[in-house]
Amino acid sequence: MREVAEILFKAKFDTASAKQGTEQLDKSVQSLGKSVKCVVVITAGMATQMKAFVAGNLVANGVMAIANAVKQLAVYSVQAARQAQALKSDLSFFVESKTGDKTLGARLFEDLKQFAQDNPVANLQSAVTTTRDLINKGFGIRESYELVRSFTDITAGNVEQLNSLSYVLGEIRLKNKITAQEIAQFATAGVN
Repeated sequence: MREVAEILFKAKFDTASAKQGTEQLDKSVQSLGKSVKCVVVITAGMATQMKAFVAGNLVANGVMAIANAVKQLAVYSVQAARQAQALKSDLSFFVESKTGDKTLGARLFEDLKQFAQDNPVANLQSAVTTTRDLINKGFGIRESYELVRSFTDITAGNVEQLNSLSYVLGEIRLKNKITAQEIAQFATAGVN
């Protein structure tokens, strides 16, 4: 019986130790759970900060790209304005030297500019150049303007074809006659 008592005593002692060990293990698991939660919170915070950093860099890079594009647009706008002003001055001086009218060249330029803005295939520089060429070849101011409008539509804005038509028409005007070759050149350009 003594043996049974010893066994029961040991079992009670072992049960108390096991219970104590289980409680310590439970506390350790709870503590580990709290630590894991802290790591998760810290990691989530770091992920949020990293996302904010990356997003901030992306936004900053996007803003820089937009700023550079706006700057480049401004440069192109200034260049286009200068080029348009030079075209206007040259055409005004040219028309004034031909007609003596100081405002006719500026009005012609504004008409050509409006035409170039309204017509998706028109090019202001080639319209001004072709108009000058036609005036030089003996065509009137308004007649040259109308021919440039028509030729631009016929050639769909192709500058080479526009120059070719202007040249052929100028040759016809200068010679006061048309040849079979010039008729063929008109037909090639789409003029019937």
